[in-house]
Amino acid sequence: MVRDAVRNLLGEVSAPSVPGAHHAHNAVGALAAGVALGIPAHSLGSALGSYTGVKRRLQLKGEAAGVQVIDSYAGLLVGSRI
Repeated sequence: MVRDAVRNLLGEVSAPSVPGAHHAHNAVGALAAGVALGIPAHSLGSALGSYTGVKRRLQLKGEAAGVQVIDSYAGLLVGSRI
């Protein structure tokens, strides 16, 4: 039901090509803000589908033997450790 309402308002919207449920939540917030600001719905859907993320933030660099190498330098907090 909600999906149909969104589709009726925005048309087909592609999910951003960034990992993580929090990015999906951010995308929904951005769509809602855009609608509230009067940005044309087709522009919002198009922009969301073309978003690729920030360089060096959760950026997949490669995969070998089932192990993914992800660069997340831009998300590093000073003094943080794994």
